[in-house]
Amino acid sequence: CSSDLTVGASWAAFFASQGLEVQMFDETTESLQRGVAAAKAALERLEAGGLLEKGQAAACVAKLHAAGSLAEAVSGADFIQETVFEDYAIKSKVWQQIEQHAPETAVIATSTSGLLISRLAQALKQIGR
Repeated sequence: CSSDLTVGASWAAFFASQGLEVQMFDETTESLQRGVAAAKAALERLEAGGLLEKGQAAACVAKLHAAGSLAEAVSGADFIQETVFEDYAIKSKVWQQIEQHAPETAVIATSTSGLLISRLAQALKQIGR
């Protein structure tokens, strides 16, 4: 997950709440730290609201990991949730970097709300990912 403060952190919190190990990455250390903090805060809110059992937020937070590079974040991934800025050129570049470093079997997903997935997939060597 990109650590984008709203979408990326929310995805990270959701995946961690489901028991999955989550690697978060962002271009700057500051953004990455803010994203991890936002995901942690989201998990704590879920627990405070009764959507996670008491004490479960801490276990979920332990599943959040800050990756030092995109390659590190995706190198062992089964599923990659991309949440970068809504721009074809930016997303295409990130998807190509993901494909370069992720296992061939990894699924690449996006949080786009308005871009065509078929156009984004054209940036990949394996468009079916």
